[in-house]
Amino acid sequence: MAKDFFKNGFDKGTKKKIEIFDKYFNEAFPVFVHSKGMEEIYICDFFAGQGMDKHGHFGTSLNIVDSISNHCKSIVEKNKKVILVLNDKEEYESLQNNIKYFLKDC
Repeated sequence: MAKDFFKNGFDKGTKKKIEIFDKYFNEAFPVFVHSKGMEEIYICDFFAGQGMDKHGHFGTSLNIVDSISNHCKSIVEKNKKVILVLNDKEEYESLQNNIKYFLKDC
């Protein structure tokens, strides 16, 4: 992925891929939250980047965090542990700043 991928904004193809991933994740994640016998849910995004492009369009990492935050009540009620790995050494500080909003309430 190009170094300035997030700084230039997502192109139409990337936006479509993110939209497809987001729909899939939003359908799949609650299944794991409500599954009996599953105590820990591991999610990895190895291309997290900054989490959003220069126009504020969410990448996969912020879509994942947003979806998880929508299920906080169920996660707590069902005593689930969600382990989220967002990997991008070069963009770590930007990504951390971009996800703080979601983590404060959950």
